[in-house]
Amino acid sequence: MQRNECDYCVHYRGKRRLEDLIKLSTDRPNHAVREIREREAQWEDEESQWIIELLRVPDQTRWPGRPNVLPYCGLDEEKGSYLIYELKNVDRQCGDFMPLIPSSLKFCSSCSYRVEASGPKEDYAEMEDIRRKSGDIASSPFQDRDPDSGWSVIKERLQARSERIDNDKSTEMLLALDSGISMPHKPRYYETCNKYSKGRGYVLCRVMNYHGHCPGHSASASRQPVATTVPTRDWNDGGTF
Repeated sequence: MQRNECDYCVHYRGKRRLEDLIKLSTDRPNHAVREIREREAQWEDEESQWIIELLRVPDQTRWPGRPNVLPYCGLDEEKGSYLIYELKNVDRQCGDFMPLIPSSLKFCSSCSYRVEASGPKEDYAEMEDIRRKSGDIASSPFQDRDPDSGWSVIKERLQARSERIDNDKSTEMLLALDSGISMPHKPRYYETCNKYSKGRGYVLCRVMNYHGHCPGHSASASRQPVATTVPTRDWNDGGTF
């Protein structure tokens, strides 16, 4: 008889790597990433101790809440129940096993509820404006150039832009780390889910649907799915926390 391995099942929620989940790209090393790594290691240690204790409790089949890092069974997670997968499938003959089929994944990029982040577009528009001003300076006659307010101003603006973006992203990463599935204020760099955000702050798409099986997914005719990662046996690059 076939063994039903949890990490081949659509209900399996693998170990979350918080750095992969909430990291935002920046121009230089970011202190927020270091804090994310430290927090992930701390949570993993704590939850490893919890699971040892939970496995000793008779008839205990659920986590007390959603694990921050360690894997769990998401069969009933829409009901707020997070099953201990080691106990749910202790004999590898789980009756709820459903094989994971990559083609059935539901990507946020194709969902009508996805709200795009405004930050990247605004940053791009600002950079285009800087490029235009640089071009104007380069094309102007030499005698019309002001050496004190020309290239030096462009350089200062580029530096200020880089520092501002880095600071904004650092702030958002740390807020996402502390807030979990939703943020109290609309983020500039994270896409949000318009369906689940109602009454819950701003729910991050990448956190809500890290496993690709979001029950609230609504396909949009104007959007094409974009797979940023392909689930495999070791697919564990995210999670709700």
